[in-house]
Amino acid sequence: MINHPRKFTRISKIAAAMLCLVLSSAGLPAGILAQGAPASSGDDLRQRLKDIGLPVREADPERQARLDERSHMLQRHQKLAMAAAVPLTLNLFLSPGERENENGHTSQSGSPDLHAAVGMTGAALYLAAAYYAYRAPRIEGSTRSGTTRVHRWLSFVHFPAMLAAGALGGLAYSQRKNGQTVHGLAQSHSAFAVAGTGALLASFAVMKFDLGSRVGEEKVR
Repeated sequence: MINHPRKFTRISKIAAAMLCLVLSSAGLPAGILAQGAPASSGDDLRQRLKDIGLPVREADPERQARLDERSHMLQRHQKLAMAAAVPLTLNLFLSPGERENENGHTSQSGSPDLHAAVGMTGAALYLAAAYYAYRAPRIEGSTRSGTTRVHRWLSFVHFPAMLAAGALGGLAYSQRKNGQTVHGLAQSHSAFAVAGTGALLASFAVMKFDLGSRVGEEKVR
């Protein structure tokens, strides 16, 4: 538990401001979670459907509507995940450390407050991206391509790693604020953060460069 409510409130406000800034930079409204999917031009929608390996036109209006909704939600997922990667990657270099000085005393380097604020920003964007991927409607009769299959496999690495990194990061922050050195499970925070961020960046590479194409092909029966 964090025993510094005022400082935690300040960190939360910083994180919220950074979140709005990152969302604006990604071309998304700050109230994205409270809004429905935006309208998209026909050409853009058709291209997006091709990108995710789904048929462009459907005779069934209800099925087509699900395809459209899935396309919109996956676009949101993609943008939010890319936005999340920025603070999450940056935070790997902002991690506060501990070092021993000439007198044998341990001192801290870096800012735990800044590290916590950037981490909270990245976590909020990451969870929002995960929400859109999870809520995107499934299309009956379709199977995942090799690329999307590998992309999904990587999510089973970065999602639990991110959750563990967040929980252990909160524990490490509390220990530092109580004047303690980071100890116990909290020492694994950095390892989980590196593993989660690395798997997230790998999932981008898989989709961008079609690295999983040899695993299988997307098809609609």
